[in-house]
Amino acid sequence: MAEQNFQNEMSSSDYIVEKVELNSTRFLEPVDLTSVISAIEIFEHIDKPLLSGNVAIHDTSRIYDRSDFQGAENLLVSIKRSLNGPAYQKMFVIDTVTTRKINPTAEIITFHITEESGFKSNLYNVNKSYRGKPSSIVQKIADEYLKKAVNVIGDNDYQGDMNVIVPNMTPLEAMVWIKNRATNTEGYPYFLYSTFAEDFYSLANLGDLLSAQSMNKKNPYFFGHGAGLSPTEQRFMVINDYRHQNAENMTRLIRNGLIGANHHYYDSLHAFDSKIRFNIQDDLRDTIAEKNSDQSQMNVADDYMFDDVPLAGHVSREIYKVSSSGAYTIGTGNYNSYDEEEHEGGHRKKLQASALKHLLAKSAIEIKVDGREYMSARDQDPVHYTIGNSIRLVFLSNISANQLVQKVDPKKSGDYIIFTAKHTFVGERYDLTLLCAKVANLNSDEYVTTVSAESQADNYQLPQE
Repeated sequence: MAEQNFQNEMSSSDYIVEKVELNSTRFLEPVDLTSVISAIEIFEHIDKPLLSGNVAIHDTSRIYDRSDFQGAENLLVSIKRSLNGPAYQKMFVIDTVTTRKINPTAEIITFHITEESGFKSNLYNVNKSYRGKPSSIVQKIADEYLKKAVNVIGDNDYQGDMNVIVPNMTPLEAMVWIKNRATNTEGYPYFLYSTFAEDFYSLANLGDLLSAQSMNKKNPYFFGHGAGLSPTEQRFMVINDYRHQNAENMTRLIRNGLIGANHHYYDSLHAFDSKIRFNIQDDLRDTIAEKNSDQSQMNVADDYMFDDVPLAGHVSREIYKVSSSGAYTIGTGNYNSYDEEEHEGGHRKKLQASALKHLLAKSAIEIKVDGREYMSARDQDPVHYTIGNSIRLVFLSNISANQLVQKVDPKKSGDYIIFTAKHTFVGERYDLTLLCAKVANLNSDEYVTTVSAESQADNYQLPQE
């Protein structure tokens, strides 16, 4: 987990477009588009193993008709934070092209782009057998078809060796399909993703991500005017805007059988039904509390009562699945098939993983911040600061400003996992929009952290260090 170092010097621009180059096997030579760039957007998602984005150019020199775009051209994007900083560089492929005339002799061309490995994945069909742990199978597919490494963060997938036949999928579809089958020993799911700073896939377990220290623990993001006025590095850590919409959807969890339900896994070889009684409080409360001692209040409270029965005590659904057939039961060399488990505990881990993913979506918040702190200014190599990392946010509670001690909002404040990131480069500004997710709330509104001296003047309580 990288820690933000505030090494970025101030300059007239938040970034430098080092190169945007169009190329194709159809071209005699590359076309440099750097001087005609209007805007660049790059999207990262923790549950998608590819980047995507948009690039807009101002065409006044017949780029569009001379290039004859057909939707498979390469576009190299290279951006720096400063002249002495490393280049954040990725090769993309153009999927679609949109044009808009702004006058009779000029137009704006917008390319929707996909990471090159994501485009190449569409060219291959995976229809073969693999054997091994889920993480090792994902690594084999990535290396065999996409020639790209997979960095496994926390190599502790619970599932042992299994035998699967990938049924006519692209390599990325197959990797995601296998990844969805993996959990760690506590039932936490895995995420497979690609980043702007790195040239490999990451396969990370949610349990490890939740346990990691937030990278801005000493300088949390602060929503309010105090941090922005600070003479210290805290002035960079301001939430410029945020959205908290369509949150706390408990009905969706209930309908998916992830609050209280019976899940049946039928073994067709032995004609046996494994019945798993899932109760989100009993199955997840304790393990979530262990991940962060200051933030252990799971965002599904245990004191809801309906018809004199606790919410998780209701059996809201009876869900049935065929989970095993003994397809690879061959004496001493037995292997599990894709959805097969040797014990009921394995089926329970699948339910826990599904519930944890839904919990992340339940209390998500989107923030807009300055992007400059997310690109290295003087390091030798690019450093990854976005998806999968933990960041700390602080929101003041909604009470009168004349109170003696300002409280924080324990629901919005706390440590979050960065779930998605949208990098926006327009004009001289680099903005970053982050979708942040968590599975638990702070234990207290007396939360303390190292925010600015101006915030202390606004009655915010700082720790004594």
